[in-house]
Amino acid sequence: MKKLREQIEVIRAFWNCWQNGTKLNFKGQFYRYDLASGDSTLLTDGKSRHTGLVWSNDGKRIAYGTANASPGNFYSNRRIAVVGADGGTPRIVTAGFDENASPAEWGPEGIYFGALQKTEGALFVVN
Repeated sequence: MKKLREQIEVIRAFWNCWQNGTKLNFKGQFYRYDLASGDSTLLTDGKSRHTGLVWSNDGKRIAYGTANASPGNFYSNRRIAVVGADGGTPRIVTAGFDENASPAEWGPEGIYFGALQKTEGALFVVN
């Protein structure tokens, strides 16, 4: 039932973006859905709230913002996790970074992300 509720939430988010012409900003779990078979694969941990998914240049991995199973920290101290496009165990790549990291783009040097340093916003890269 939980998975069905999440799928309905995803459909509503897509519908709202389509109607309003806005950017999708879904917060929940990420799945890979195979159109041919109808199978879906959970890509995230199934517990935390996640946002800001970006694909690697080769299409083999995704990076996303996560609370890393600590929901109280989602809005104040988000981390960036990386997982294979086929699923697996997510790996936190900004564990030592303490300023609300949010992935923006995957480039040749690594994952570009925005974050705060005290009260100033800045752009960083993690490889």
